[in-house]
Amino acid sequence: VKLFFNIFKPKIGLIIETEIWPNIIFYAHKLNIPLLLLNARLSEKSFKSYLRIRALITPILNKFEYILCQDIDSLNYFKQLGYKNNSDVVNNIKFDIINSNKSTLDKNFFTQYIFNKKIVIFASTGNSEEEMILSCLTRPFDYLIIIVPRHPERFNEVELLIKKYKFNYQKRSDNLPILTTTEVFLGDSMGEMFSYYQMADLAIMGGSFIEHGGQNIIEPLYFSVPVIFGQSMYNFKKVSSDSLKYNCSIQVNSMKEAIDSINNLLIHEKTLKLLKDNCISFIKYFTGGSEKIFRIIQMNYLNKTSKNIKD
Repeated sequence: VKLFFNIFKPKIGLIIETEIWPNIIFYAHKLNIPLLLLNARLSEKSFKSYLRIRALITPILNKFEYILCQDIDSLNYFKQLGYKNNSDVVNNIKFDIINSNKSTLDKNFFTQYIFNKKIVIFASTGNSEEEMILSCLTRPFDYLIIIVPRHPERFNEVELLIKKYKFNYQKRSDNLPILTTTEVFLGDSMGEMFSYYQMADLAIMGGSFIEHGGQNIIEPLYFSVPVIFGQSMYNFKKVSSDSLKYNCSIQVNSMKEAIDSINNLLIHEKTLKLLKDNCISFIKYFTGGSEKIFRIIQMNYLNKTSKNIKD
């Protein structure tokens, strides 16, 4: 850490979310390098853990000149932990998506389905969720299912599950056009989620049907894809709650309910369209956090450390 600071001599330190590394923070503070904690998020679970070591964590937090939070709950938790310096709520910067997708996924893969069938993606699925999906599906279903496991080391395991339930399937790694007989498409690739979302009509979010806290629902909503998720969304508590208020997502109690919701929404196209339209309003309302953060940095720090500041 000392070698890094000696060689690069940073003028400012920007730390994202809850990556609170005491050694980095200690030496940055010692060298008078201003530190900001950006897009800060503190769950109730983490807050309670930090309370047990408050005597240790409070001095570390107060070495930050600013803590800019995703939501008011996180801000209050930091204050309860004894944070005394500048703070504010600036929304979640994950809403400020720029689609620079360079995926090699060719839309011709899905052309026949784009015109003839709906596409439903089960995104970032976790251990045991794929079996829930496959066991709840009842033939015939008139849509293409895409399953994208969260961890690449599980691709082979999920393929074996699909074979076990005897679905007609294809996988991304085969790099072949989708057949009309394909029921399940296994997304066994990395870095192509944006392509899948752009083609999907509905997304079911993994990590929410097991006790894992859910995954990021902002990305599908950005592409106007309504999201269905389970009861475990504590990692994205504020975002999931807000999305429900905006009526661009649906929360269910089980995978069986999720499948029932899919079947219902794909039949009632007006309801599905309303959810898609609400996605646009939702994303639009919560964007702008990145710009607010930049303005604070520019006003308080950049003008002091550089003569040529450009937006």
